[in-house]
Amino acid sequence: MDAAAGDIVTSIPAQYDDSAAAVNRGDRTAPAVAVTSPAAGTTVSETVTLNVSASDKRGVVEVDYYVDGGLVEQDTSGPDWSQAWNSAGVADGSHSLVAKARDAAGNWGTSAAVSFAVHNAATASDTTAPSVSVTAPLAGATVSAVTALTAIASDAAGVMQVKWYVDGTEVAWDGNGAPWTQTWDSTRVADGTHQMVAKAADAAGNWGTSAAVAFAVRNASPPPPPPPPMTGANVVMAAADFTACQGSGCTSGNSKAVRDVIAAANPEIVLGLGDFQYENIDTISNGFDLLYGAKPNGLWPLFRTTAGPTHDVSSCTDTRYADYFGRPAMSGYSFDLGAWHIIQLPSASYRYGCGTASVLSWLKNDLASSTTRCTLAFWHEPYWTRPTSEHPTRTSAVRPWVQALYDANAELILSGHQHNYQRFAPQTPDDQLDPARGIRSFIVGTGGIGTYGFTGSAANLETSDATTYGALKLTLSDGSYDFQFVRAAGGTFTDSGTGTCH
Repeated sequence: MDAAAGDIVTSIPAQYDDSAAAVNRGDRTAPAVAVTSPAAGTTVSETVTLNVSASDKRGVVEVDYYVDGGLVEQDTSGPDWSQAWNSAGVADGSHSLVAKARDAAGNWGTSAAVSFAVHNAATASDTTAPSVSVTAPLAGATVSAVTALTAIASDAAGVMQVKWYVDGTEVAWDGNGAPWTQTWDSTRVADGTHQMVAKAADAAGNWGTSAAVAFAVRNASPPPPPPPPMTGANVVMAAADFTACQGSGCTSGNSKAVRDVIAAANPEIVLGLGDFQYENIDTISNGFDLLYGAKPNGLWPLFRTTAGPTHDVSSCTDTRYADYFGRPAMSGYSFDLGAWHIIQLPSASYRYGCGTASVLSWLKNDLASSTTRCTLAFWHEPYWTRPTSEHPTRTSAVRPWVQALYDANAELILSGHQHNYQRFAPQTPDDQLDPARGIRSFIVGTGGIGTYGFTGSAANLETSDATTYGALKLTLSDGSYDFQFVRAAGGTFTDSGTGTCH
């Protein structure tokens, strides 16, 4: 309206005008928008709900839905962008959904396209089965523990479900749409060769069957080569957390010094307590292998190993550790050395949830069948430990193993993980001193990687050190053992003592 006589008219410079119209005139940013349903790869029928997430700093005022480039719905109600759409308006088969969102300034944002299938036609006339093929495991592959199953399936009217069969028995099902994937615990079948097929069903109930894929299961570790025959005591060296060296860098330093200590002891076996190569096992051939190989020469054949989570193995189906050391990462194994029964247990199975029940069952059976007087067990992550900033708590998940070993009157547990040395008095799984039946434990994470300082103490700790690299030397006799922490060059700490078997 025109100003009347006597009115005061104020002119606001454009740069200070914060009205909605002025703000929107300067807004050139499009909204962010994404289709949230239907999910990619799903099959829909009849009326289906289209859901979209959309956001913009000035607010979203409209969302439009496009199927195969054609506008099918508009929504201005917000902020829960959702519309019902009758899928009968398009032919059965594969389609693409895109959402576009507009803000108050008129900027349009466009979502990524989502592919889905429509199936509305009467199913009585549909007699064509889906095509399906197994894509994992591959033909000729060897699997262990929990392994991934995948398949590719297609059908003109859409695939509704996929099932996997091993030797004719259904082992897994997926009804969640592509990608078709599941997991399977291979410990449920015997080691050896097996056949897998996948079956896929469409909405009409037609089932398609894949070609069979032959693969192998290997969960029981092959027995390690027997140590050289020897009378009297048996010498064992043990360490963990070995090296990050590469190439010429492996010719000196702490990792090389520990390697020299182990070699000088002339052991019958070396217990490798995990974390052999940092940052991961991908570079082991140019690091750890230069120190302790090259396999099959050098010290490599003497190693009896356990896998450390993260650095040695990263999932239930990671085969890199097995490829290098020749034994599965998620299974236990055992062997006798003189008067001692030695057991390896995979703490990585607890970290990643890979067949832990079967490992515990195997352990109890193994202990029950052992005829030796003395027992030693080893794995990577310790049950008893002083805290460090890197690993402030114990690995409580392995308590069932500790209890089973205690019940069987085991003598020793060796671990790594903490980059330091620790020795604990014989104790129960409940941390009570027990000189008569308790288990003595060692942490020997002193193989060459930088040490971890302590942030607290722990019950029943006898000694510890975080300054000296080295390895634990065990002299195992019939009914007793001697232990000595053998320091590497440049170190000052050492430890030694004796013990008897229960």
